[in-house]
Amino acid sequence: MTEDTGDTYALRLQAIADTTQEVFVLLDSDGRIEYVNAALRRVLGYEPRALLGQPLHETVAPAEHMDAIRAGYEGFRHTGTGPVVGRVLELEAVHAEGHRVPVELSVSALWLNGEWHAVGVMRDISERRRTENALRAERKRNAARARLEATVFDATSEGIMITDAEERIEAVNRAFTEITGYPENEVLGRTPSLLKSGQQDSSFYREMREELQTVGEWNGEFINRRRDGRVYPQWTRINTVRDAQGQVRHYVAVFSDLTDLRASEARIERLAHRDSVTGLPNRLLFRSRLEQALTAQDRQADGVAVLHLGLDAFKHVNESLGHRTGDRLLRAMGERLHHLTRPAETLARLGGDEFGFLVDGEEHAMLLAEALRHQVAQTLELDGETLFLTTSVGIACSPRDGHDVESLMRNAAAALHEAKAAGGDTWRVYSQEQTALATDRVRLTARLREAIERDELVLHYQPQIGLDDGRIIGVEALVRWQHPESGLIPPDRFIPVAEDSGLIVGLGERVLQKACHQAREWLDCGVDFGHVAVNISAAQIRRSTVAPQVKVALAESGLPPHCLQAEITESIAMDRRGEAPAFLQAMQELGVRLAMDDFGTGYSSLGYLRDLPFDTLKVDRLFVRPLPESAPDAAIAEAICTLGCRLGLEVLAEGVETPAQADTLRGFGCTSAQGFLYSRPVPAEQLPATLSELAEPAPKESPGAGDD
Repeated sequence: MTEDTGDTYALRLQAIADTTQEVFVLLDSDGRIEYVNAALRRVLGYEPRALLGQPLHETVAPAEHMDAIRAGYEGFRHTGTGPVVGRVLELEAVHAEGHRVPVELSVSALWLNGEWHAVGVMRDISERRRTENALRAERKRNAARARLEATVFDATSEGIMITDAEERIEAVNRAFTEITGYPENEVLGRTPSLLKSGQQDSSFYREMREELQTVGEWNGEFINRRRDGRVYPQWTRINTVRDAQGQVRHYVAVFSDLTDLRASEARIERLAHRDSVTGLPNRLLFRSRLEQALTAQDRQADGVAVLHLGLDAFKHVNESLGHRTGDRLLRAMGERLHHLTRPAETLARLGGDEFGFLVDGEEHAMLLAEALRHQVAQTLELDGETLFLTTSVGIACSPRDGHDVESLMRNAAAALHEAKAAGGDTWRVYSQEQTALATDRVRLTARLREAIERDELVLHYQPQIGLDDGRIIGVEALVRWQHPESGLIPPDRFIPVAEDSGLIVGLGERVLQKACHQAREWLDCGVDFGHVAVNISAAQIRRSTVAPQVKVALAESGLPPHCLQAEITESIAMDRRGEAPAFLQAMQELGVRLAMDDFGTGYSSLGYLRDLPFDTLKVDRLFVRPLPESAPDAAIAEAICTLGCRLGLEVLAEGVETPAQADTLRGFGCTSAQGFLYSRPVPAEQLPATLSELAEPAPKESPGAGDD
């Protein structure tokens, strides 16, 4: 191996220097470049040879550092020291294209040829800076994510609990404390078992752990206990957290309190299935339970029985004392009826004044119906009023009376209707005849609608007589149905149908028009009939259209208003909050006479009665028929007559059939009467002759009894 010459050695060093990534530079004491390797071209884009003899700082140093570099050279020239000597710095160098390049610079002092030189090593750290910036940005993002997660952890409304693999609690959030009542310092290191309510058994938790191990998550609802001892429902999601080796490290449980949700569901259930007035199950829930009972009846010894109960004359209470009192009455009755209900039975309000019972066995149903009748009949004190009510009950039993909900409820309602038709205060068990009656009722409604349209309804008139002098004081218009095939249909058959179906409104308007025109015709013929009395139904008054109809009927017929008497029942007249007060005022302003019908059967407030613009009180036939034998009825009739006389009203008794009844009423101070003793209702064309006959003295007793 030959020994290298000095030039050869220098060339080798030059070759080595040119292959390195770092820039090597040798500067004289003034900073001029004496040597720089080829790396300068790669790092900063300058041609090394072109910079020889030029100050390095004036080429690659940023302008803002120029003054500091020049000052540094002054000291370095004399001592070989300076701010950058012996240090490793990160700074920026100016690239030949003008942009800046981050570099790492280390400077050493070298004494050479009697003066200080500087040896610099410059390394491009662009890639490292990019990596550091990326790491810095990642750390910033991670920190922001951590802050966000911490915020979410504490701000979420769901409770969060983190445990280790042994189920020891490591962290909980604020919502955990709000839901459970446990602060963080009381649960760290403990297990979730401190929340157990005891309402889930060990198998529940065993299945949960098995699912967490095999599936890695579990979702479900269970009952936990708060710190104050109250239990609450919660929905929980638990996830298993494993490390890279698959070992369980944590469990994360996220849960929500279902208390408000369950309360809302209960409220919705009550709205959907509970009656708002009584709090009892409503018709929808009753039907649902009946359907369930029918499905299960094969497992029962007895069949299912439905009792359909209706309060007799509740309409009078509602109309005379107001809906608020009516609602209180329904609540009170609901409580009474509930006392007779067994735990497995259902009591529901079906609507209006009707209640339903769902029980087992026909025999028990009949015993319960009798008990219900006695329970309802007990007096009730309400809002200062003493109320006496009765009830009617219809019973239908499966499988005899039906195999499904519709048939049983329909047939129980038919039995209820029969009980009411029998006078109320009784109960009936369904029979096939009731279905025929119900069908007949539906057909009768359709036929009645056609009859009103075809004008098949006619008016008969019954005279009203003064008891002292026998003079004619008026006639009452009573509607009759002259059917072309069935003949004369009595009012007790079609009037209830008209009221239930709403046809009474149109029917009442026709009666009013016909009566007014007929009365005008009598006046023109010189017939002295006093006034014509027309019954106004509750449905007409509630429509608020009857007062204008009266005004139109008077105007079209030309009948003077004092020749018309509007009769409304006591229960309607006593309804202060309904349409009755406005109707009474309108009639008074028109000059139409007013009569209170069926007085004594409702719940009148005497103080209110005193202020009403009535001309006549009509004693209901209910109190007239038993006279003179019945002392209680005589006492009531006498009290009504005395009251009417004291108030300056005419008192008219309905349904007078015997001279003894007339004599008794005359003795009570009753001023007038109508009934079969004087005349049956007669067609309009017969009335003038009937009135002439009545002008003769000594009325004869009617051979038969009947309704007016």
